[in-house]
Amino acid sequence: MLIRLIGSVRADIDGRVHRITAPKLACVLAALAVQPGNPVEIPELISRVWGHQPPETAVGILYNYTARLRAVLRDTDRVHIRKTRSSGYLLDTDPNHIDLHRIRALTARADREAERGDLAAALQSWREANDLARGEALLGIHGRWAEDQRSLLRTEQLKLWTNLYGAELALGHHDTVINELTQIVARQPLAEPLVKHLMLAQYRCGQAAAALESFETVKRQLRDHLNAYPSPQLQHLHQLILNHDPELTAPINVARSIQPQPVRPIPAQLPADTIGFTGRDADAEQLFTAVTNHPVIAIDGMAGVGKTALALHAAHRLASEFPDGQLFLDLRAYTHNVSPLASDTALAQLLRSVGAEVPDNKKERTAAWRTETSERKMLLVLDNANSAEQLHPLVPNGSGCLTIITSRRRLVNLPEARHISLHPLSPAQSARIFAMEAGLPEGQPGVDDIASVCGHLPLALRIAASRLRNRPSWTPEDLLSRLTGGQAPLRELDGTGHGLMAAFELSYRGLDATARSLFRRLSIFPASSDIDKFVAAVLAGASLDSADMALKQLLDDHMLQAFAPGRYRMHDLLRDYAAALMTDSAERDAAWLRLADRYVRQAWRALEFITPHSRDWARLVSPADSHLSMIDSLSDAEAWFPRHLGVLENLTQQAFRSGLDEYVIDLCIPIQGYLLRQGGGSDIRLPFAEMGVSAARRLNDLTAEARLTNYLGIYHSDLGDIRTSTPHFQRAVTLWREIGNSAGEVAALNNIANIEANSGMANAALPLYQTAIDISSREGLTSQEIHIRITAAGQYYKLERLGDASFHLDKAERLIDPVRHRRQLVRLWFQRGSILCESGDLAAAERLFNQVVEYARENQVPDMLISGQWGTAQVCLQRGDYSAALTSAQQQLEALERWYLPYLKCRALIQLSRAQVGLGDFDSSIDCLRNAIAISDRIGARRASAQARESLAELLLKRDISESLKLLASAQQLYAAGGYPQQTRIERRLSELSLNDPHVTPATGKEKPCSFES
Repeated sequence: MLIRLIGSVRADIDGRVHRITAPKLACVLAALAVQPGNPVEIPELISRVWGHQPPETAVGILYNYTARLRAVLRDTDRVHIRKTRSSGYLLDTDPNHIDLHRIRALTARADREAERGDLAAALQSWREANDLARGEALLGIHGRWAEDQRSLLRTEQLKLWTNLYGAELALGHHDTVINELTQIVARQPLAEPLVKHLMLAQYRCGQAAAALESFETVKRQLRDHLNAYPSPQLQHLHQLILNHDPELTAPINVARSIQPQPVRPIPAQLPADTIGFTGRDADAEQLFTAVTNHPVIAIDGMAGVGKTALALHAAHRLASEFPDGQLFLDLRAYTHNVSPLASDTALAQLLRSVGAEVPDNKKERTAAWRTETSERKMLLVLDNANSAEQLHPLVPNGSGCLTIITSRRRLVNLPEARHISLHPLSPAQSARIFAMEAGLPEGQPGVDDIASVCGHLPLALRIAASRLRNRPSWTPEDLLSRLTGGQAPLRELDGTGHGLMAAFELSYRGLDATARSLFRRLSIFPASSDIDKFVAAVLAGASLDSADMALKQLLDDHMLQAFAPGRYRMHDLLRDYAAALMTDSAERDAAWLRLADRYVRQAWRALEFITPHSRDWARLVSPADSHLSMIDSLSDAEAWFPRHLGVLENLTQQAFRSGLDEYVIDLCIPIQGYLLRQGGGSDIRLPFAEMGVSAARRLNDLTAEARLTNYLGIYHSDLGDIRTSTPHFQRAVTLWREIGNSAGEVAALNNIANIEANSGMANAALPLYQTAIDISSREGLTSQEIHIRITAAGQYYKLERLGDASFHLDKAERLIDPVRHRRQLVRLWFQRGSILCESGDLAAAERLFNQVVEYARENQVPDMLISGQWGTAQVCLQRGDYSAALTSAQQQLEALERWYLPYLKCRALIQLSRAQVGLGDFDSSIDCLRNAIAISDRIGARRASAQARESLAELLLKRDISESLKLLASAQQLYAAGGYPQQTRIERRLSELSLNDPHVTPATGKEKPCSFES
């Protein structure tokens, strides 16, 4: 049992290492372990852990930390964390169970043995202490208290080394310790006692020149760093060496009660740790946790993601736990103009590093390496590995060894390894790294954008930072301009040819021919959309199985990233690289056409479920069916469109720019059909409809022009722009009639009727609906007949002709196929619910409205969701549950912030005002109604405007009789224009008010002129 404070904080319990990777948690254990058996009061413990700025909940956090530490120590009864009566904590254990105190006990024993003259026994004790004291203390713990402890321990460590190597030299072991002293002095160049020992060992080993050079080195270091001179003792030794004084000769006939240790090189080959290493805290903690149970850690990730940096950072933190050395070997799997290092060559290098003989027979080297490592505690970093086959012979055999591997590939055939995959950094982490590397303050303008252009890739960030740092005249905005200018950012970041493109090229060369071809062609696919095996098969012109294998290779080599099972994306910088490789225009064009054909077929298949109708488009495309993902239901279609909408947009834009008008039309129509069912003024509806119309006119295709002109009218109608929409619908009717297409004519007539209805002209709308219904019935256009009957029922409901409304709903319901016409059935539920609510059957109405809301939420249909919520609010208003009605109305308005549907907004505002009146909030109700009037007047919605005016007039009767009467009069005129029966109700209301006020004219609501007698 041993609690270790030297190196990273950990507990060795019965041969199992428990690393405390969380810095604050480790600090709690260390703060208690430096004084075992003695209580540390809570204020002092908080100060040691957090310094002068602890969190307000520090006491509670401490309680949690001690509970976690007790869980770590639960497997031993030799250490306990106890709460003291004086409100503190103590670590109840024998000090000998803590490395720091065991080191101090051993050095104290050694001092006593040396005083007795038993130098050999003292040396043995110092050696034991030194084995425990290798490395920096409290690694990973920050703060003033931890730094003070480290400083104290460095002093104790220097004294230990001074005594240890002094004894070694006194016993004539200069040839044994010269290598160790050389390494230590390289790390502690100003430690004069150790320099003195090194100089003496060098002289005794016949290296007088080296001893004199060591003196000159320390002399220079002291002058440069401390403005001081070497101590008199060191100067005296220097003079003795110059004079070859016999006093320096090694002791003769010294009784050696212990034998010197055989010369055994302790390699320290780790390259320097990354300065200011940051951004990988979670990955580092995952690695340190894995080390406890896994002797092999494999880090994989794309080129430039920071695999080697993490491996070296972890290796430096763990180095003190491996006293037999740290090895680093570049296996050169991805190194320019150099072949990967063969396993037998790598074994030869490793064996030489540990001072072992290298067998001539290459097959014997693996056995020799395993023998050498069987009893050592060594750390091995194998960087830039190619495959599991390359690695198997190199992994040390000893249970006390740790191997950290880095590779651009997922080493799936290395089952003994714990695999850690690195991904690009978060935006905040990458901005921090760039700012630090470039020497910029945090929050500097432009830094976040540069980090984004660099794809949050550490290598790209460091290259960009280096460019900025080495060009003093540049600002971050200048660098950003270059990165986002004419050429791809990848070329700007490639520098002299040893940057990102060079790194990516090595990964690309490692792919087989099919994967390379697919990688290039994936640059055609939009960046924001997921890649699946169907897309890959189309682009590659290959079978699904072949494409799937290529995708898996790209994934294993980190040329793709997986976002969900079977769905992938490519990093932006890799996409730039793939596009740069696509130099064959014929290859690109063929792949693009296959992709466009596939998406045309898929989009029309999905549209058949979303808007059932006969496809009247002449050009048929027939890519291989195996390349099509299955769309066999409305739910499949509604899931497919939003996932692939970005691809459809991208393909349409490319087709329009390239003059491929047939593709423009074939893509625009399903896009419009889908977006129409989603409601709202989507930003892409107008430009894509206009592109489609332009393409149709260039082709002189009247069918396409009619359909897309109709979509243009719908877009403007949804925005409430009736003046613009009507001419488009009228043009569509003309074109459909010229072609002789009844389905198109019905659709356009229905849309003109909708314009009249939304304008509050129900009397004008109903004949148009009836004409469309008659054509649909005659021509067998079932889906359209269902749609128009349900729409017409809504107008009869507004005219309070509930019998006629129910008649059309009954007719529609008999025609509906519940599977094929599911959305039409939901529309019918809404209209039935409205009638039931008006008739007073609130429970039945509520059930139907709830079904509408449930469907709309599951299928993400915003306008239908808003309508369902409107129906729910109507039921609540009828019941007098104004709070619930208020909530439903507010939900509608929140949804309408994302979808520009002004008519629905008017309806929701009127409903909200009624709920507010019921709750006594008259001022808010007035504001809502004035807003509704403004919107309805702007879009020409007469009925909505009349409703809002009528409601506002009633609220203002006691405040402003004049405005109230004017509002009622205008409402009466608006109702009358549309043929709505509410005009009669308002006429009666005006008559009632005129009886109470002789100045009111019943017919107009205007005040009578007053006469004055002279």
